[in-house]
Amino acid sequence: MNPSPENNNEHHLQSENRFLQETILSLRKKLEALNYEKDQSIVDALSIANDEIKQLHATIAALREELEKTRYENAQNVIEAVSSAKDEIKQLQETITSLRRELEQNNARHEEALQKSRLLARDKQNQLQETIRKLRNKLENSKE
Repeated sequence: MNPSPENNNEHHLQSENRFLQETILSLRKKLEALNYEKDQSIVDALSIANDEIKQLHATIAALREELEKTRYENAQNVIEAVSSAKDEIKQLQETITSLRRELEQNNARHEEALQKSRLLARDKQNQLQETIRKLRNKLENSKE
């Protein structure tokens, strides 16, 4: 029994239909696989981007903290330098005051010593003049 041309044609159409359905199914699976890979690539890229963003946020936070720490340390150094300078200025002013007082005392002692010297010199001069006067008187009295 030879198949009839209609049967043969129907069989051929069924085969072609089956082949097309299998091709559609295969293409659908490939499309789904490609979509899955694309979606997975997007998820992976987003995950990597999110990780990088987290790392950048952490780096920013660390740098911000370091900056604040540096600012605080600089402020402390300025405060300490100003305090140290004020202390040094105070010490220098006290030294100046002490040296000025000592200089004034030395000047006063020197002036006092000079006054005593002048007084002693005047006394000596008066004594010598008195001695000269007495000797003159004595000389004049002896001439008479």
